[in-house]
Amino acid sequence: MKIVLLFITVYISLFADKFSEGVELYESKSYEKAYIKFLESSTLKDPNPRGYFYLADLLRSGKGTGTKNIKESFDWYIKAADNGIIKAQIIVGTSYASGIKSIVKKNEKKMKHYLSLAYSNGDVESAYTLGIFYGSQKKDLNQALEWFIKASLNDHYLSQYYAASIFFNQKKYDQAFKLMESAAIHKVIYAYEPLSKMYEDGYGTLINFEKSKFFHKKAEKSKNLQYTYKYK
Repeated sequence: MKIVLLFITVYISLFADKFSEGVELYESKSYEKAYIKFLESSTLKDPNPRGYFYLADLLRSGKGTGTKNIKESFDWYIKAADNGIIKAQIIVGTSYASGIKSIVKKNEKKMKHYLSLAYSNGDVESAYTLGIFYGSQKKDLNQALEWFIKASLNDHYLSQYYAASIFFNQKKYDQAFKLMESAAIHKVIYAYEPLSKMYEDGYGTLINFEKSKFFHKKAEKSKNLQYTYKYK
């Protein structure tokens, strides 16, 4: 019995902290050694799933592995995603959305599954990404609206603009105005001109020419600006 306990103790001391050792080596840019540690960590009975993500990252970049291996990298990303790693869920989801030549075929069902997981785990941008996917080329505007609203409720103001645009086209002007106004107030420049028109024509609000002119001027000033939206 003592021999068994001693063996277990030695095993734990040798292998239990392989992941932490791998992280230290990775951060010190000793990628080859880090790769070995993460591989050892992955064979444990209860491995740290973040190790899967590191393995995927190293294989994708070729650091510590000699050559890039996108297929094997993607397999590790899937393992990490299936074990709750949000960044991996985003990578896998977006990969299924666009596909990776000769490695990953486009798969809408899998894309939605992994990006939905990422959203459920707190990544609001994934809801926006799903909204854009279903809204592009008007694939499914009802699903697009559903995802834009989920992002909007988490103060994703660019999603508010897109949700407002869909509501407006559905002639649901009250909902459209509230979201468009919020987007404009939070400096989403695409919302300035539509909001100006809504004030001018009384869509979802009382006619207000002063506010219409105000947002029209903001739209004119922002015409030549490069705009990149950053969520929080």
